[in-house]
Amino acid sequence: MIKAFFDYIPFEEYDENILFEITKNDNSINLKIFKDKELFGEGTTEISPLDEVRATKVLIYEVLSRVLKRDLPWGTLTGIRPVSFFNWTKKQYGNELGREIFSTKYHVRSDKVELCEEIENIEHKTMTKYKDNHLIYIHIPFCETRCNYCSFSVMTMDKFGKWMDKYFETLLKEIEEGYDILPPEKACSLYIGGGTPSTLSIEKTKKLLSVINEKFKNLVEITFEAGRPESITTELLEVLQSEGVSRISINPQSMQQKTLDSIGRKHTVEDIYAAFERAKKYDIDVNTDMIIGFKGEGVHDVTDTLSKLIALEPENITVHSLALKTGSRIKNQNVDFSYEEFIDRRNIYDILRKNSYRPYYLYRQKRQVGEAENIGFSKEGKENIFNIISMNDENHVLAFGMGAVSKFVDKNLDCHRVFGFRDVIYYIEHLNELNENKREIVEKYL
Repeated sequence: MIKAFFDYIPFEEYDENILFEITKNDNSINLKIFKDKELFGEGTTEISPLDEVRATKVLIYEVLSRVLKRDLPWGTLTGIRPVSFFNWTKKQYGNELGREIFSTKYHVRSDKVELCEEIENIEHKTMTKYKDNHLIYIHIPFCETRCNYCSFSVMTMDKFGKWMDKYFETLLKEIEEGYDILPPEKACSLYIGGGTPSTLSIEKTKKLLSVINEKFKNLVEITFEAGRPESITTELLEVLQSEGVSRISINPQSMQQKTLDSIGRKHTVEDIYAAFERAKKYDIDVNTDMIIGFKGEGVHDVTDTLSKLIALEPENITVHSLALKTGSRIKNQNVDFSYEEFIDRRNIYDILRKNSYRPYYLYRQKRQVGEAENIGFSKEGKENIFNIISMNDENHVLAFGMGAVSKFVDKNLDCHRVFGFRDVIYYIEHLNELNENKREIVEKYL
């Protein structure tokens, strides 16, 4: 909670001998903030009806908001899934009181509350329809290059390409030996992500999809996160369509060439247009990503990127807010976290709505520019089932590949995760442990 404020304001302005003093009585929590041994701000709150941790966060927020003269769009919320917390609050206190508590007690801005309501309505239909199903995730960790903002577990082809064959062989073995850890006929949606899955050769792509179709026969959708525009060839699209892929991603991130160059993308704006032109010839839905918050991009650049993407008419547009993660190359870049002030996401979202896109899933990350969020927008009826279900801890996710995380949900809705090994050599040499760990969790909790 404290870091959320000091990402906005250079911490060095306040880091001289700052002390947070928190004391608890039977029914109240008291906070005093000292700067240079002088009282900087103070407040008190009752513990009930919130639990102690949440009450403390609310108190810290209220005092810092007052003394720093700044509100955060998501108020006290720092978690990944605010829509899930919105749902939980309403279940705890009833619809009307829950909404009021979410808005006033947690200080969530009114437009964010409305956003949660809008997404919740769409989520509810999908979650109800697929309440007895599970998801499949397959991870391809290779990329041609590593983007400056990326913090994922990826391997560039120049350094790790020699491991591609052995990795792929191991991945297929993991699927062959573990596809039935959960009833395969209950798998409804499968997502091949990365990394950049299109780093696979055409032969490997066809083989992987063939195994998928053999093992999981009731899939409603298959997403192949091709990602980089320059990798999306006619030959690849032919294979994807013939093997039943229903959705791909073409991810420019920006339609400004200066930005693509600065973040390490090895493609041009023209490559993006060419990829869309090829994809339009096939019966495959397209998602496209854009990121708000790149250094040097202002209002005109962002709205220009958005208008160009809308003109390409993809079924989904996902709007990300730049997150400066520890594993990224730009983690120490001097980024203005108050970006929210001059790139008002409400305007961006309104433009999308006016062009028949509606928000259908949302998640947040730490250290996001503007303390904002990532939102998937979709044309009606084109929502991605995987994205919706994965944002709620109510369905199992059976995952395969290096660094992939399986999630098993017991009858009390407690989640039990199995984390895939993040080192390629360790993954290859200890594959058997992964499926054994998954089976143990299933036998113990499900």
